[in-house]
Amino acid sequence: MCEWTDSASVAHQVVGPDCDSAISWFAPMLLVQPIAAVADLLTITDDGKVTDNGSAFHQVSYRIAEPGKNAASAKALTEETRVRILYDSQTLLPAIAEYIIHADNDLHVQIPVRVVYSNYQTVSGAPVPFRIDRYVNGVLQLSVTLTNAALN
Repeated sequence: MCEWTDSASVAHQVVGPDCDSAISWFAPMLLVQPIAAVADLLTITDDGKVTDNGSAFHQVSYRIAEPGKNAASAKALTEETRVRILYDSQTLLPAIAEYIIHADNDLHVQIPVRVVYSNYQTVSGAPVPFRIDRYVNGVLQLSVTLTNAALN
């Protein structure tokens, strides 16, 4: 269970799979780990080359797959937790992450989220995006610009 807090300090519970699908947006390097390092609860599909707004990417989809659920529940969870990652064709670094979230009180209302990673710089030998823009329902909700970073 997770929650978010609004500007009036009121906590709102997040429904359904929204906690799970949104976990990786702020840490795209989690999405370039070797397959063996990815949790057993993820289903990964290589969707191949795609075009998005005229640019070429390589798409991979990540979905949560919980064993032990009945087939209908497992299929619904798998589709609701899909995170689509578009990797830059040249650098193979995450460029865009897309997933859906839901209205606080209605799992049937799907709200698209798009996170754009850019201005990668090498920090301690690892590429780090120094700019992250998060769009919710097509509107820029958050823009993060790093001025420095350190990896331990």
